[in-house]
Amino acid sequence: MTADDQVTPSAEQPRSAYVSSADLTSSFDAFYKDARDRLLLQTFALTGDLAVARSAVREAFVVSWHHWRKTGRLSEPESAVRPDAWRKALRRASTRPWHRKKDLGEETRRTLEALGAVPVVQRKALLLTQLAAVTMEEMAHEIGLPAEAAERELQQGAAQFATALEIPTSAIPLALNGLADATRTVTWPRVTIIRRAGAARRRAHTVVGGAVAVVALVAGGAIAADSTGVRPSLDREGVPAAEIGRAHV
Repeated sequence: MTADDQVTPSAEQPRSAYVSSADLTSSFDAFYKDARDRLLLQTFALTGDLAVARSAVREAFVVSWHHWRKTGRLSEPESAVRPDAWRKALRRASTRPWHRKKDLGEETRRTLEALGAVPVVQRKALLLTQLAAVTMEEMAHEIGLPAEAAERELQQGAAQFATALEIPTSAIPLALNGLADATRTVTWPRVTIIRRAGAARRRAHTVVGGAVAVVALVAGGAIAADSTGVRPSLDREGVPAAEIGRAHV
């Protein structure tokens, strides 16, 4: 399992053991349409790179469909998809990409500049509480810190961000949501395309898993040999008759 395959632990919905393919498809389609713009805004705010954010969110949804039988049972599937999208986006984003974009408004640039100066952990804490509307406990879990440490990071990040924009901390949600001016023009692939990509990914993983198992079996057979370096065999050809007779005595 790769980092992209990890599903963030969260409370699962009490559902029956069997879920039909039609129900899985319906629930995923609804989730994709409902969550994609929110996740794009959050990922764009994290990186300042709209193209990277869109690509990362799209691929995170592909992974989500791959694991939807599990992810779809979570009370908040976004808690599994968002960390994956953020990991992908942070790996790919360049430094201060908004400087190269000519179509961004001045307020958007100022907001991204202020966010970019905030350390990543503090930035995540700020975005989770202001754009994702998670609880403090959920925020601490998602950034991997104890509750008290996470709250300190949030306070420091919020203070730095507000100071840079010369706004009160109470105006932070308005400033962050203003980034939607840049994201609302983004178009998304049809959900059927996402599901097909997820299904292809599942098949590829199945093939790779089978190949790994075969290699492991072959390698296990290759190291099974007797003291003379000959592999054990049930074939008695070449064994002297006297030795065979003694074996039956």
